[in-house]
Amino acid sequence: MDNYNRFLLKVRDVGKRQGAIGGMSLGFFFFVIYFCYAYSFIMGCVWIDEKFWNHAEDRYYTAGDVMAVFFGVLIGLFALGGAGPAGNAVSLAKAAGKTAYEVIDRVSPI
Repeated sequence: MDNYNRFLLKVRDVGKRQGAIGGMSLGFFFFVIYFCYAYSFIMGCVWIDEKFWNHAEDRYYTAGDVMAVFFGVLIGLFALGGAGPAGNAVSLAKAAGKTAYEVIDRVSPI
C-alpha cells in the first residue's frame, strides 16, 4: 500500500507538470495565432494606404489581396494546429513510460 501511494504521488506530480506545460503551450499557440491575424491585417492596411505595387497582379494592393493573405494565414495556422494533439500525446506517453520503467527497474525484496 505504501509503494502504491508513493508511486501515485509521483504520477500526480508528473500530471501537474504536464498540465502546466500543456496549458502554457496552448496559450502560446493562441498568442501566435492572434498575433499573425493582427499582423496580416496591419500590414495589409499599410500596403493599401501606402499604395505598394503588387508585382504578381501588376496593380496596387487591394482589400481583396489583404483578405487572401488573411485566409492563407488562417488555413496555414489550422494546419499547424493539427500538431498540438500529437505533441500532447507524446508528452503523456513520456510520463507513462517513465513511471513504467521505474516499476520495471525496481528490485524485488524477495
